[in-house]
Amino acid sequence: MIDGILKDKNIANKYDLCLFTYHTKLTDYFTKSTFFRRGRLVNNSINDIAKLLSSSIKYPCAKYENIVLIGHSMGGLIAKKLILEDLKASTTSKIKLYISLATPHSGSNFAILGKAILGNP
Repeated sequence: MIDGILKDKNIANKYDLCLFTYHTKLTDYFTKSTFFRRGRLVNNSINDIAKLLSSSIKYPCAKYENIVLIGHSMGGLIAKKLILEDLKASTTSKIKLYISLATPHSGSNFAILGKAILGNP
């Protein structure tokens, strides 16, 4: 999906795009927001990743007035947490649109099982 968005000239010519990635134990070991606890690579919580995303938006995107967040799966929960914290902190937000794709807003039995087996948030 990301490759399709990046190759679409209508999007590329009108918008600046940024991809925020984070470590998830089941799929990826080499991403920007990795954290080692006692020498072991672990997942960060949604709250912690939302804070990292906030910093990634706040400084590099300071010149932008309209930001659109698109989150897939757990990324949608991270984006939602960021938006809720942003709204608590101020009355205005640069985030003007939020799109969630296949986001488990009501929770996920698979995530509960994964947390129990892996001992990771």
